[in-house]
Amino acid sequence: MRAPSLSLAAVVAAATVLVLAAMTPAAEAGLCSKACDKWSPCCVPSANGAFCANQAWGCMESEGCDKDSSYNKMCTPRPMCKSFREDFNSPASLIDKYNYTGDPDAVHFWREFPGADYAEVENGNLVLSLKWNDKLGRGQGATIPSVRWMQYGTVSARIKTASGPGVVSSFITKTDISDKVGDEIDWEFIGANATEVQTNSYWNGNIDYTRGKQYLLPAGQSTTNEYHVYTIDWSPERIKWQVDGNTIRTMTPADVKNEFPTAIARVYFSVWDGGCNQPPGTTKWALGPTEWCNDASKRGDVKKMYIDWVEVKCATEDSRDTKEFKPTIVPPTSASGANNAPKSTIKGTSSGTTTDESAGGSSSSKNPKDGGDNGATSVIASIMAVSVPIVAAVAALF
Repeated sequence: MRAPSLSLAAVVAAATVLVLAAMTPAAEAGLCSKACDKWSPCCVPSANGAFCANQAWGCMESEGCDKDSSYNKMCTPRPMCKSFREDFNSPASLIDKYNYTGDPDAVHFWREFPGADYAEVENGNLVLSLKWNDKLGRGQGATIPSVRWMQYGTVSARIKTASGPGVVSSFITKTDISDKVGDEIDWEFIGANATEVQTNSYWNGNIDYTRGKQYLLPAGQSTTNEYHVYTIDWSPERIKWQVDGNTIRTMTPADVKNEFPTAIARVYFSVWDGGCNQPPGTTKWALGPTEWCNDASKRGDVKKMYIDWVEVKCATEDSRDTKEFKPTIVPPTSASGANNAPKSTIKGTSSGTTTDESAGGSSSSKNPKDGGDNGATSVIASIMAVSVPIVAAVAALF
């Protein structure tokens, strides 16, 4: 999301550093300093280098897996669109990224920043929470992307947004967490103005806030007090934004001089603090400051965004067998001499924790008046620390 009409970038990008979400491997041969072995077969880029991973997410081309350094060119293909409906009736419908098994049909959404994302499945809803964080000096929220990618189709979600000045909820499609890469189609909701919804789109990393449009809900309706169904209907000919089945905006390539979103994208949900310890333009757009900025008595409050269900209808279905997405990773105990695969450590992090920046729960949003990133900045670095054991020598990353 990006500030005025943001997109999930602002929440997700606090991770402008999360360079691997959708980026393809670098062209030069061998990102990793050594070729990866069968115990940790997949070479993945990070903010401070590259490392050999022994988890399925690290073997995904969509996460930047580099075939030249990976064992037997292990990288698995990007999971593309397969139509589904997720009602969030089970806690198992949301996982940490690092618990992904390699089966893109097993779960539809993951926590992009495990340990930093406040997101749970509760009472039939995906609940994204925004909580005060002392170290950040603002709220820490959540960034939740889909596992599969799409290029054209319809995405609908029944949502009740978070309330309060400075609080921003987002529902978007986006090519990459970084605002500087790819395309984006946005729904943005300002918690201090529950009678209005905002729409926008971005193309090829170009941030143009003049495309943003606002829409007032019918009298008596609210984004924060009740659920509404928000839809992105995306085709090569036009994008339609719909509220409760009613089209409120249509955009064609001609409307934007052919700077029209066409790149593959994931579905994202996020909630973030746009009104505290942010650039002035962002705070103004988010109708901040956020209550807890100057009032410590408010710092125990929790702002929540609720997603009741999500439905994706693909323009093109991915018919590949899910076996194609599952890498072969040899457990260390199966190796000759048992346990002779080296254990890996991730510098700068501890199990289950993340850096202060990653805890921001915001994407790399920008405001036209600020001209710079306003999300937390060095997310990926610490995010890689997980409570899942990683069996591989890893070259000083993060």
